[in-house]
Amino acid sequence: MLSKPSQAAVKLLQDYSITDPNEIPIEDLIYGEGCVFDEKSMKGADGRIIFGKKNAIITVNSDIRNKNKRRFVIAHEIGHLKLHRNLARFFNCDEKAFLEWHKVGSHESEANEFAAELLMPTELFRAQALTAKFSLNHILNLSKTFNTSITSTAIRYTDLGNYPVALIYSQNGKIKWYSRNKGFICQFFKVKEDVPKNSVASTFFKTGDVPEKPTLVLPLVWFKDFNLRTDQYFYEQCFKITSQNAVLSFVWVCEGF
Repeated sequence: MLSKPSQAAVKLLQDYSITDPNEIPIEDLIYGEGCVFDEKSMKGADGRIIFGKKNAIITVNSDIRNKNKRRFVIAHEIGHLKLHRNLARFFNCDEKAFLEWHKVGSHESEANEFAAELLMPTELFRAQALTAKFSLNHILNLSKTFNTSITSTAIRYTDLGNYPVALIYSQNGKIKWYSRNKGFICQFFKVKEDVPKNSVASTFFKTGDVPEKPTLVLPLVWFKDFNLRTDQYFYEQCFKITSQNAVLSFVWVCEGF
């Protein structure tokens, strides 16, 4: 069953008879809801919504150059519009807000869930996810298909894809959060710890770059599960986010090693 934020996104798509999120500019949904849309340079915020007595003003940081990130920011603010009107007078959404996905009860997490469903509807995304075997290139292609950020697309894939993969986000040398497919064999992640020395992600924080191809790593590099086979290996492949001094690590089981 879809979550409350996802259900709200589905209803909005149905209200406007939208079957493909790329059919209309995302800004049109703001106008359709009777709200004002603005873009301007903002410090400390990627997006912002201010509620009036009847309508609202949604503002997006004009310094955002990545069009896919911009779309997600707008969808996120629409999420606040549809979910949180009576909870606060305004929401000021900085970079941290868009990285908050799995904190139960968080308004920012709910807005992200809404945006993910609005831009990457469950059935459409599942169908596209099945068109190729998991790879970083497949994630990049899905991002292009849905015009969504790499991070949001990768999280959506771990939630809805059929391949057992884990996604780990590290920033400034620290593990910040993870997302995993329900079929992934490990559960105990080293969240809030330093990035492991023998991980591929550590290469980014040492050199500013990452290998192009998947690299073999031992499971205990990333995970605290104690029932893993001693001969079990994983692949790790990274996508660097230089602007955030961060890296996304995709980790999956190496079969037949």
